[in-house]
Parts: sequence; C-alpha cells; structure tokens
Amino acid sequence: MIENKTLYSAKGEVPAGDHLVPIGRAAIRREGRDVTVVALSRMVGEALAAATRAAQNGIEVEVVDPRSVSPLDRDALLASVRKTGRLVIVHEAWGPCGIGAEIAAVAAEHALFVLEGPGSGA
Repeated sequence: MIENKTLYSAKGEVPAGDHLVPIGRAAIRREGRDVTVVALSRMVGEALAAATRAAQNGIEVEVVDPRSVSPLDRDALLASVRKTGRLVIVHEAWGPCGIGAEIAAVAAEHALFVLEGPGSGA
C-alpha cells in the first residue's frame, strides 16, 4: 500500500455498509472523448479539477484512476486510450522506473498506433 500523507485531512463521500475496492480494477472517475488522463493518488483530484476547467473550453477529459499499480488494470487504461487517442499521465513519483513510465510503456506497446500524435514531457 502506498499512501499520500497530504490526503490525511481530505474529506469525501464514504459508501454506506461494507465497501471493498477491487484490487487491479481501475475506476473511470469522469467520462470523456478527447483525452485520457491517468492519475494516481492525490493527483486524481487535481485531474478532475483540470477536467472541469477543460470542459469550459469544450474539451472532454476522461479521468482514469488505476487504484492499484500491481496489478495494473491495463485493459481499462488501453480501452480509454483507444477511445480518446490521447494520453496524459499525472503522478507524483520519480520519472525513471516509476509507475508513469510503466503506464507509458503499456500504451506504447499496445496502443501506439491509435495515439493522435507525439507529446513532450516536462
């Protein structure tokens, strides 16, 4: 388990009754058709806020929350990338050998030719 201490004071909805988060199954936090944003941990909230701002300009952002990194729900990630043709990865981790690199590698290996064009990382 990886936890982000900046989320300790976060408030949100809590499901009634027993609730289990399925390991290895991503959640689509927001449906979209223009770009897939895969966000992890605290960055999910940031991605949702950015998606709301993008919607004001007519850009529909699909926000995918993997919820687990091992196993990684490759099917959900790839389905979204195939739908939108674009991928943005948002995480707070090391660039080399991190989960962002793994997500990029999965997209490159299985969905490279559906991507609309090259991007540049900062």
